[in-house]
Amino acid sequence: MASSFEERKGSGQNLGYRSLTKRLLTKHGMAVGRKSVSSILRQIDPKGVELRTHHCLIRRTYYNKGPNFLVHIDGFSRRVLWLKVARTNNDPRVVASYFLEFVEEINVKLSDVESLKSFCSYPSCYGCTEEMKEHVTSILLEGRRSEPINSEDAKELFQWMLQKI
Repeated sequence: MASSFEERKGSGQNLGYRSLTKRLLTKHGMAVGRKSVSSILRQIDPKGVELRTHHCLIRRTYYNKGPNFLVHIDGFSRRVLWLKVARTNNDPRVVASYFLEFVEEINVKLSDVESLKSFCSYPSCYGCTEEMKEHVTSILLEGRRSEPINSEDAKELFQWMLQKI
């Protein structure tokens, strides 16, 4: 079980028995039962098991070369990196496209940004299909309306659109 010791030292230090069982199988090809992994974890990391049992957050520590050198996306971020609207947040290609746009915006030097874009899915800037955009545009033209320029205009236009649709 030397692999489980190695995993506990690196990025696997916060893994519970289920995640560690899966990692041992996928990364090291070791098929170990969950009960065995759970038992070993209780022996080698009793404090970590106790913390995870009580759902205590263990923050990661990062060391980097300067501002914007490292970006970590998780549910506990205190800085809004971007605010985008799309029809889905479940498609990782869409999230990846937003991330790459952010990386380009902050000028972090990534030589592979262009090649990574081929894996992304870029939603329309309107957040809808082209057909829906055309439909809404025709309703705006017929009603002699234009795109809003502030939040009040947007709210009023939204209420007007609800009556039309």
